[in-house]
Amino acid sequence: MSVRWNLRPLIYAIFESWFKHEILDGAEWFELPLLAGIGMATTQARFTKAYQAKLVRRNQWEVSGELEIRNRPVLTRDALGVLVNSDFEALELSIDSLEYLVQHQLPSEPW
Repeated sequence: MSVRWNLRPLIYAIFESWFKHEILDGAEWFELPLLAGIGMATTQARFTKAYQAKLVRRNQWEVSGELEIRNRPVLTRDALGVLVNSDFEALELSIDSLEYLVQHQLPSEPW
């Protein structure tokens, strides 16, 4: 997986030190929040080669690299079965209605 971060100089200095000392120049696995199709999930990753960094502005470094992802977060087999074998539009409408209830209506109710 290709990654790219824009970092201020101090954050880039911290990244360089973390890369060298904590993950042993990228060889060790580390935890990473990853936005996937199922939403944000923490997964394990490691660099497959050295990262590249370039100064793009006076106060900004662009850091890019390639990561190997362990156990990429995906739907379970059962969840996939439910989605494939159901009326997807009706299911999506139900989910949207439930989200609206939980996020907007219930918080305003006097409990």
